[in-house]
Amino acid sequence: MTKNEKHNEFENHLIPSIQVKNELRFYNINNRMQYYDVPGLAIAIIKKGEIIFSKGYGFAQLKDSVKVNNNTVFQAGSLSKSITAVTVMRLVEKGILDLDTNIDEYLKTWKFPKSKYRNEKPITLRNLLSHTAGVKNNNHFGFAENEKFPTINELLNGYKNYKRISMDTIPGARYKYSNTGYAVLEKIIEDVTKKSFQQVVSEKVFIPFGMTNSSGVTRTFDKEDKQTSYAFNNEGKRYKEYWFNAANKASGGIWTSAEDLARFIIKFQKILKGKNSFISSELANKMLVPVKAKYGLGFDIKLVKDSTIFYHTGKNRGFTNIMMGMQDTSNGIVVLTNADNGGYLFMEIVRGVSELNNWNFSKPKVLETITVSKETLETYKGVYKATIDGDIYSLEIELEGKHLKLIDLDQEDVTYPLRAVTKTKFRDINDGEKVDFITNDKGEIMLLWDETFKFEKQNVN
Repeated sequence: MTKNEKHNEFENHLIPSIQVKNELRFYNINNRMQYYDVPGLAIAIIKKGEIIFSKGYGFAQLKDSVKVNNNTVFQAGSLSKSITAVTVMRLVEKGILDLDTNIDEYLKTWKFPKSKYRNEKPITLRNLLSHTAGVKNNNHFGFAENEKFPTINELLNGYKNYKRISMDTIPGARYKYSNTGYAVLEKIIEDVTKKSFQQVVSEKVFIPFGMTNSSGVTRTFDKEDKQTSYAFNNEGKRYKEYWFNAANKASGGIWTSAEDLARFIIKFQKILKGKNSFISSELANKMLVPVKAKYGLGFDIKLVKDSTIFYHTGKNRGFTNIMMGMQDTSNGIVVLTNADNGGYLFMEIVRGVSELNNWNFSKPKVLETITVSKETLETYKGVYKATIDGDIYSLEIELEGKHLKLIDLDQEDVTYPLRAVTKTKFRDINDGEKVDFITNDKGEIMLLWDETFKFEKQNVN
C-alpha cells in the first residue's frame, strides 16, 4: 500500500456546509469536481510535520489532456500574502525593517500620497500586514499576456481600472482588507533591498523552504509548458487568455504548487516552535495574534478550543485556493484549484479531511429537522414570482418524496433540496438558504427567500 492509498479515505468523504441530523451526506471528490465544474486540483495533507498525502486530480490543461500532478503550478492568489508576510518578517529579524516605524522611512523610489488620515497617525508595516493601514482596496485579477504589464509604481499611481492608492480611515482604526496595502509592502521590500520582489522572496523564502516549484515571475504562455495550469471560469471553460498575471505580486501574483505550500506550512510551524532560526519563535508567533477582525500579520486566524489555526484563501481569475495549518499540532492542508468555482469544493475537502483526522479546521452546520405532513407540504406546491429591481424571478416548489424542493426556473437544472425546521420554515441543505412560507393580508401563501425577497404564489387556471 502506498502512502497516498493509506490516506485517501477522504476522497469519498467530502462534506457539504450543511449536514442534516440523521441524514448525513458524503461525496466523492471526482463527482464534486464535475458538479462544481472544476477541471483540476491538487491536494497536500500535513500530519505531525510531514506531508502524508499529495496528489493531483483532473486536468491542468484540458485541451491537451495534461493531468494535474504534484509539480503542477497554480496561481496562489492571496495565499501570496502569507509568503510576503514571512519575507517581511525575515527582514525584520535581520534589522532591515521594523514593524512599527513610519513606512515613509523605507520608501525611496515611490512616495505615499499625502492624506489627512496619515496626518493623524503614520502607517506602519504592522498596519499593512494586518490590513489596518486604512488603504482602500483595489481588486484587479491580473493582466493577459497581450496587455502592457505595469510596474509596481505605475500600479500604485493608478493604471487603467486600477485606481490610484488612497485612504479612507486612520491607520490602526479598523480592519479593511486591502490588496493595495500589500502592493506597498512589495514596493518597500524592493526599495530597502534594492532587488526585485521575485529575487527577494526567492532568496528569503522559496530557496530556504525548499519551494522549488514556486516563483513570483510573470509567466508567459508556452505550448511546450506542461507544468502550468490554465485558468478556467465558473463553467469549467478555459479563459481564452490561458491565465492572467497579477501585477501586484506580493498580494496575489505568486505561482506555486500544493506540495510547495505544504513545505511552507511545515517550515513555518517549525519556526513557531523554535526549531528553526529563520525567524525567532517570538517574532513568528506574533504573526498569529489577531490585530483586528481575526487577522494577524499575513494570516487569517481561527481560535478553536485550545488550538490556533492560521490560514489564507486565495482567488484570482481561474484559480481558487486555501491553505491551513495548526500552530501547536503541526497538521495542515493545502487545496489548489484551477477554476472560479473552486471555493465550495475546497471547503468540502477541508471538512472531510478534518473530520477523518479529528481536526478542527472546519465543521458543517448540523441542521435539526422535523417531519411535516404531506397535506401541509401540498399546500406549498406551485409557482412563485417576484419583481426585484425591475426583473421578474420565478421559482417553483415541488414535492419530492417526503420533502420539498425549490427549482429556480430562471436557471436550468438549479434545484435546492429543502428540509423543514418548523411547519413553515425550511432550509436549503446545500447552502443553508432560508425559505419560509408566510401569508399576506388576504391569507394567501407567499414564499420568503432569505428573509428578504417575497414571492407571490401564482394561481393555476
